[in-house]
Parts: sequence; C-alpha cells; structure tokens
Amino acid sequence: MWMTIFHGVTKHWQLVYAITRRNILTRYRGSFLGLLWSLVTPLLRLAIYTFVFGTILKVRWPNQAGDTLDFSAVLFAGLICHAFAAEILVQSTSLIIGNRQYVKKVIFPLESLPWVVVLAALFQLIVSSIVLVVYVFVLKAELSWTVLFLPLPFAALALMMLAIAWLVSATAVFVRDLTQVVDLATVGLLFLSPIFFPVSALPEMLQPFGDSF
Repeated sequence: MWMTIFHGVTKHWQLVYAITRRNILTRYRGSFLGLLWSLVTPLLRLAIYTFVFGTILKVRWPNQAGDTLDFSAVLFAGLICHAFAAEILVQSTSLIIGNRQYVKKVIFPLESLPWVVVLAALFQLIVSSIVLVVYVFVLKAELSWTVLFLPLPFAALALMMLAIAWLVSATAVFVRDLTQVVDLATVGLLFLSPIFFPVSALPEMLQPFGDSF
C-alpha cells in the first residue's frame, strides 16, 4: 500500500503540486485579503481563545504553574491539529465521488488525490503552527530547542492521515452514509480527545486511549 502511495506522489509530483496549489488559492479567491486569510484566521482564533479562556475565564490546567494564558496556547495547539485531521476526513468522503471528471473521462492517477487533500491541509497546519510558536515566544520570551523537532510529529500525523484518507475515500464510494458518519466522528473526536482537558482527567482505564489521541 505504502509503495503505491509514495509512487503516486513521486511519479506525478508536478500534478500533485499544481492541484494542491490550485485548491489552496481557490479557497481564498475573490476575497479582499486573498491568501493572507490563511494567516489572519489563526491569528484571530488565537486572539479569541486568549481573551475568553485566558483573560475572562482564567482557565488553568490542573497543577499548572504560570500565567493563565498558557491554557489558550495549549488549547490552540490541540485545535489546529484537530482541524488538520477533520479537514482531511471530511474532504476524503467526496474525494473520488466529487472528482468524477478525473475518474471516468481521463486516465488519472487516483493515488495522487489523497496527497492533494493532505498537503492542502498541511499548508494551513504549518501556518497556524508558526502563529503558535510566535505566540509562545512572546508569552515566555524564550523557545525550547525541541521546537526544531516539530516537523517530525507533523510528518507522522500527515502519513497517518494520508492512509486514513485512502481508506475513507475508497469506502465512501460504496457507503454513501459515510459522509454523515465522518461529520459526527470529527465532532466526537474534538470533545473526546484531550484538547479541552488533560489526559489525567480521564478514568484510569481510558487514559491509554487518551494518550493515543
């Protein structure tokens, strides 16, 4: 399976790049700020989270030392990862069905389509992560050297979502109800994964599952 996946992107990388670029630009086409929305959106979201959870509610993690604004940084980190996974899951349900012009009328490398979805979502994840890193630096006046390893978990997450995108897109061709199931699953994933709460808040028997999320 993995050989097929990587063969698709290495052999047709120009096609993958062109479609990914088109999808990203189309998302903001016609708007006043254009591609800048990919930067403005996470900035505004982070500002809202900081104001609500850090200034008004003053929420803290259990045993958290330091400023209440730390909660908004952790929350934002979890939300951008969830948004990355949710975007891929939702778009994968219509990946083949929604591109019938490629599937039926021309000889098209279908193995390239999941790459397009993942790379487009990865672009937004990277931009949002840069915003987060800058915010943490402003908040703490320093950055840990471990931030240099941030691409590693991103790469692992992207590969995992790539495999899931393959599975979901292929299944959705035969099970049309999968679209509704995935919509509900992404909401459930948001509230069941340790984004709004630490893993330690889960019952002890469920904590290993919380770590996996």
